[in-house]
Order: sequence, then structure tokens, then C-alpha cells
Amino acid sequence: MSPATKARKKSKATAKRETTAGRKRASGHAAAPAREDVDDPGDLVRAGSMGATSKTAERFLAKMAPAAVGAGASEDAMAPTFTISITGVSANSQAGAQTAFLAGSDALALVINISVSQDIINAGSHFTAHFQIIEFATNNVKVDQVTANSAFSWGSNFWISRGNNWGPTANDYTTPAKWGLAVGLYTFRATVEVIGLGAFATSQELPFRVR
Repeated sequence: MSPATKARKKSKATAKRETTAGRKRASGHAAAPAREDVDDPGDLVRAGSMGATSKTAERFLAKMAPAAVGAGASEDAMAPTFTISITGVSANSQAGAQTAFLAGSDALALVINISVSQDIINAGSHFTAHFQIIEFATNNVKVDQVTANSAFSWGSNFWISRGNNWGPTANDYTTPAKWGLAVGLYTFRATVEVIGLGAFATSQELPFRVR
């Protein structure tokens, strides 16, 4: 056998071995197992296709993991929130909201505007509200009228008040004097608390003058 013939046979044998090895690698027989570091499970890295299209990928992910409400939501993300807020307070005479009142003749009615979440209403909860008048010069509480254990009977947004500013006669008005207020500067503030749930709200202080 000539040297040229031997070289051709050797080349064919080498090509055959390389082709056979390539087929084995392509078929997966020679694939390395996924790396798993037992020291730290977080180091385990795996990869795989979720599908050729975005819709296929979405279906894949829906099967692999449960849905969450919002970013980073927990299992109790849909639990009741029980929120209440005081959206405003006002001091009112017979003519409406005012900042100055005549001690013996003007009406003085205090109003709290409240907003509450529907889950509190659905729970059948009750609330307690405080109407407080603070003497500006001393910061002493001059009046603390309480509406206690009242039901949420007026929907999610409502108002409550203390004091008569509607009559039917002027003698029926709750005047500053009837509140026990002398001439001077005062502020009105309010609190409201949902009994048994821990939800509460406070208002800003509203200044007014008695003349």
C-alpha cells in the first residue's frame, strides 16, 4: 500500500471518529449535569426555554408560580385595611362657617367631616369622636364633648356635629357662652377612633375668636 493510500484511509478514520463523537454530544449523551452547590442553594443556576412567543412564556410562568397582587404582595395582601380619616373641621354660626363669634348671641356649632373605608362599615363597627376646644393662651382644654359608641350609619363619607345653630329661635342656639367660653382666642380640634380595631384619626386645629 502506497503512502498516499495510507494517508487517505487515516483521514477517513479520523473524520469518522470525530463525526461519531459529535453525534453523541448532539444527542445529549455527553452533556454535563447542572451545577448544584450544596453549600448555598442560592448559587444553583439553571436555564431553560419558556417558549418561542411571549404568550407561550406567559402561560409557562403562570404554571410555574402563583400570581401575586401588586409588587411583592404577600398572601394577606387582600386583607381589610380599616382606614378612617378626618377630612375637615369647621366652626359654624347661624350664618355658616365663621372664624369670629359673639359670645352671647351667635350660635357655635362644631362639625367634623369623616371618611371611612367600606370594610369598617361592613364589619358593623362603632366609633367615638371628641370635639375639643382649646384656649389659645394657655393651651388648656376648655371643652371636650364626646360622641360615644356611634354606628357608621351615613355611608363612607359623612359629617357629625355638636351644638345648635339652626334654632328654631335664637334662644335655642348653642352660643359660645353656653359652651363656657369667655372672650378670647380658641382652637377647635377633633379625634375619631374605631372601637376595637385600633384605627383612628385626628384633625388639624382650627382657630376662631369669641368677641
